[in-house]
Amino acid sequence: MYIILEYYLLENFIINFLILYSTKTITKNKTNISNIILGTVFATLYSLVFFYPSLLFLTNPFMKLILSLFIVKISFRSKTLKSFYYESIGFYIISFIFAGVILALSWNVNLPTSLLEKNIC
Repeated sequence: MYIILEYYLLENFIINFLILYSTKTITKNKTNISNIILGTVFATLYSLVFFYPSLLFLTNPFMKLILSLFIVKISFRSKTLKSFYYESIGFYIISFIFAGVILALSWNVNLPTSLLEKNIC
């Protein structure tokens, strides 16, 4: 199977941006769009980890948790622990909703599920 890097990165950028922007909207955060883009770029670069065997340690659940919290922190620049908590919970809820919608679409539209396995952050 061939993966075209530009499409892979563009797809990840769009999905990550939508997740972070939706989190911003749901949590009513007033962060700048440039912070959201910075978090999106970091999340998109993280998706390249799967192509480098020496970085596969970053895919264990604990590291994924740490990196996702880092993405939330650089995207929203929380001032208090309470706001960071709400933004993190919102981020996870939106991420699970997006994953569920994509999975439902793949089952109902007969999209190949192998495409979905490569896009989970």
